[in-house]
Amino acid sequence: MNTQWIELTNKMTEDMYSAFKKLAETNVATMQDLVEKQAEMVSSCVESSQENAEKLSSVKDVKEAMSLQSEIVRSCGEKMVGNYKEVTAMLKDAQEGISSLVEENVKTAEANVEKVTAAAKQKAA
Repeated sequence: MNTQWIELTNKMTEDMYSAFKKLAETNVATMQDLVEKQAEMVSSCVESSQENAEKLSSVKDVKEAMSLQSEIVRSCGEKMVGNYKEVTAMLKDAQEGISSLVEENVKTAEANVEKVTAAAKQKAA
């Protein structure tokens, strides 16, 4: 009977380790994606700033400068909204993955509880 308890304990420990490992992998992948997206955005902002500085340096009147500034702000806003949508989609995917892991782990935990209960009843009989 002790062997059965040891096996059940080992199984539950393996299940918990597997669950934590999958969660950690999901979190690491999500963070890597977010860091890459942030790096892309920073790079894009630097490039835009350089291009805009070059354009503004060749401007001859205030009206043209204001028009160019307006275009720069509009373009930057569009990039930010696009980035926001992409990051939101990434986080939604991560949330769905974690929810799936939780559902899977609840089922595993229920199965383990049933096994422990059955073993306890068997021992009591």
